[in-house]
Amino acid sequence: MVETALYTCATTSAVISTLNICNFSGSSDVFSVRVCVAGAGDANEQYIFANAVIPANTTVPYTSGITLADTDVIRVVSTNGNCAFQVFGQENS
Repeated sequence: MVETALYTCATTSAVISTLNICNFSGSSDVFSVRVCVAGAGDANEQYIFANAVIPANTTVPYTSGITLADTDVIRVVSTNGNCAFQVFGQENS
């Protein structure tokens, strides 16, 4: 279980319109997603999802309009490594 930087804002700002979490395996998995302001270390207030269970062969779309500033990071992890994560949005310069 290794936390990975899914997206780092490298512009003035960005708006993430959708975050997809897809469990591509035949068994459930547990995942977490957090937004680290300016790449900050782990803190409870950063979590969008913390140890959330996702059923087998399921995709969870999360639409919220996450606004990021330069150097903010979205970090993700899945316990079994069977989840794929995607973000869609707009970078602003």
